[in-house]
Amino acid sequence: MSLKLGIQLFSVREEMAKSVENTIRTLADIGYRRLELSNHNALNDFGTGFGMSAADFKKLLDELGLEVVTNTVNPYTDDNIDKLIEYHVAIGAKGLVLPVVWHETRDDVLRCCENINRWGKKCHEAGLYYLFHNHFHEFQKFDGKTVVDLVLENTDPDYVGFELDTYWAMRAGVDPCDVLRQQGKRCKAIHQKDYTKGREGHINLLERAGTKGVSLERFKEICQSVNYEKDFTEIGSGIMDIQKIIDTAIEYTDAGYILLEQDHASVPQLDSVRKSFENFKRFTGIEF
Repeated sequence: MSLKLGIQLFSVREEMAKSVENTIRTLADIGYRRLELSNHNALNDFGTGFGMSAADFKKLLDELGLEVVTNTVNPYTDDNIDKLIEYHVAIGAKGLVLPVVWHETRDDVLRCCENINRWGKKCHEAGLYYLFHNHFHEFQKFDGKTVVDLVLENTDPDYVGFELDTYWAMRAGVDPCDVLRQQGKRCKAIHQKDYTKGREGHINLLERAGTKGVSLERFKEICQSVNYEKDFTEIGSGIMDIQKIIDTAIEYTDAGYILLEQDHASVPQLDSVRKSFENFKRFTGIEF
């Protein structure tokens, strides 16, 4: 078994804003064959986030021999979910992803579970999966249970799966491989990045949150307190045990994909993702 390599387009968001087509062509030239879209304009755009019709985007994908795995969409509503599903079925995507949600209480988490169960059911009926993605704050605890625990317990496995961001799990002070085992077959994809050597002194961001829930403002405050942009580096350049993550995902999960997500880079974005692509070749268990 192996994990299929892809790229989360948030990694090249500056280039995407200049030209969707040129950026996609460059990624294909580098060797990426699988894409995860990043659309934070989903009230007005039900696809790429950059105003490209499903027909035009599918034509580009077919020309270059690419596939869309998923799309991290924000926001989801009961009014746009059907249109989001329609677009992604049309381009042959595998599913949709909830990229982030803010929860300051246990009740916030349970309300989120109600929503994603409902949206996940619609996706399931259309042949798509619906995945919950984490940052560090999904490992904060309410009444002794993490947000990830609560989502696992309060959502239907047929309707809601997981996309584990291994880097952000590590930044919550947990071993991402333990989370992969916990999520098991409900984990359908993983996000992979790497953590900069020499900055190990503040890996755990969750311990800075205290006992209060983490709002968007608190999340930004915590991250900025350690100048976190410098904590991201290209695959194979940092401290993460990526081979162990790959091996664990293959053994315990249904994570068919390992998706590069480079939140920040110290070099131009396309140079960064090119370096990561080459460095992925050091690892076994990856299909290019």
